[in-house]
Amino acid sequence: MIGVAAAVPNMPIVLYNIPARTGNKIDPKTVGKLAAVDNIVGAKDSSGNFSNILGYIDEGKKADPDFAVLSGNDQLILWTLQAGGTGGISGCANAYPHNMAMIYNQFMAGHWEEAYNFFDQYKGGVSHMTLHLLLCRI
Repeated sequence: MIGVAAAVPNMPIVLYNIPARTGNKIDPKTVGKLAAVDNIVGAKDSSGNFSNILGYIDEGKKADPDFAVLSGNDQLILWTLQAGGTGGISGCANAYPHNMAMIYNQFMAGHWEEAYNFFDQYKGGVSHMTLHLLLCRI
């Protein structure tokens, strides 16, 4: 990865951990080492393992206080923010852009309860959407 980063020194790089699709996982210690490379600016974790996200936050911020840690699991975005992460890259934001933006905006404004309320509304919407999609397949 360091060779790739060196080959494109002006391009910001975000690491992407998605072991369900790749069969490999990026260890938090590895993220910490890579976070020290100037143009590796963040990591997205789609493992669904919150302990892994916490490890990325801890190790990444040790190497670079501005290192971005993003949740790729929509259910963990609010908790990632609360733990010191940067936010998330959300697939469901395509269907629920307002709710996802308001989770972030309310959290950043220091309004935890409002952020959680938008998160709770989003969870209900996703459950409804999932049920609808399942019924369409029958």
